[in-house]
Amino acid sequence: MKLSLSGRILQGAPEMSTPDFIRLARDTGFDMVELRANQVPLESTESELAELRQILNDAGIGVSMLVVGNADQAVSWVGVARALGVTNLRANGTVETLASAAESLPDDLRLVFQMHSGSPFENVAAGVNSLAQIPSDRFGLMPEPANLLFAGETWRDDLFAPLKGRIYGCNAQSIALDEESDATVKMNDGRQVPYSRCAWPDNEALGFLSFIAALRAVGYHDFINFIDPSQPGMSVYDLAKSTADYARQCVGQV
Repeated sequence: MKLSLSGRILQGAPEMSTPDFIRLARDTGFDMVELRANQVPLESTESELAELRQILNDAGIGVSMLVVGNADQAVSWVGVARALGVTNLRANGTVETLASAAESLPDDLRLVFQMHSGSPFENVAAGVNSLAQIPSDRFGLMPEPANLLFAGETWRDDLFAPLKGRIYGCNAQSIALDEESDATVKMNDGRQVPYSRCAWPDNEALGFLSFIAALRAVGYHDFINFIDPSQPGMSVYDLAKSTADYARQCVGQV
């Protein structure tokens, strides 16, 4: 599996140019980057995109996905995606909006949605029901272990079997259930689930090795995109490096 670094790591961190972010990913052990709209604007010119593509090529870094916002804007990103060699456009929206957007995309691009608490794809069962309303194979899901943990899923080899063939990516962040935390996420059934962030090596509750094994059991071997935001008292470089080191170790064990 390839490791991807999300532009979310710059959230709350000192500003960093997109070329420097790409080189950061390379230098800390990642194979790919996820780029956000503030890192590669929709209004980018052909020459700007060509220059960015050259930087990616020189660094040996691919782009796992572009985060494009609302699904009804996805078609507008076709030119940017093709210029950067991107297949996946991550979007949000209702099932109906996602279905329409997927139908509008050309065959060489795909729309992806993270399985997230409070969404139509909160758990595997909900994902199956919602996918049934989006027949286009230009739409697929990205499991994310923390959100699935909140939804009560447990890692087993047949967990993702109902989604086989429609898993187009994977996001991951080091979050654990924490009854003492004031931070909560609202589930579809109205529950408020408390959580806190912690270092990857300390997060035994997430069961990351077993999560990877469950993905591999249904034939998923593509990328894992790490979406942890910056952490207080830790440089972006150190967070990226420690994440890649831990992830590489885990992927090598499964």
